[in-house]
Amino acid sequence: WYRIDPNTYIEYSGQKYFIKNVDNYTLGQKIRKECGVRYLRLHFPSIPNNAKYINVKENVKNGWEWNGVTIR
Repeated sequence: WYRIDPNTYIEYSGQKYFIKNVDNYTLGQKIRKECGVRYLRLHFPSIPNNAKYINVKENVKNGWEWNGVTIR
């Protein structure tokens, strides 16, 4: 199983923008691991238009993180 933690956030210029929701899933709820490709659409508050790089982090112990994600 896996889950999208409700403390997941985008970090830009020292500011944290916490996740609002995920299409078709409940934040924090266990999702049964299934075979095949899984697409998830994560929704966050708007960040400044001039952002070129962001970090995406799961704010839990041993959580995942993507640093330096190019968005432009």
